Amino acid sequence: QELRCMALCDRLRLMYFGNLWQDWSEFVLADLGIYRYESVEFSADSRGFRLRADVDAYLHLFDCRQRFDL
Repeated sequence: QELRCMALCDRLRLMYFGNLWQDWSEFVLADLGIYRYESVEFSADSRGFRLRADVDAYLHLFDCRQRFDL
């Protein structure tokens, strides 16, 4: 159960931040106004992930990289 929850949380974090090196504490600090990020408009063509398959591929490559880094 916990592993499924972590996988879902990682997927949501990736879709929100566009990477896996930022964590939920940055989200909370930005929501509280402690961190301020520049507003940037994204067109549909410039988005990092267009399809679920794009997210799946990113997560697969990230997992492969983690295995090599050990």
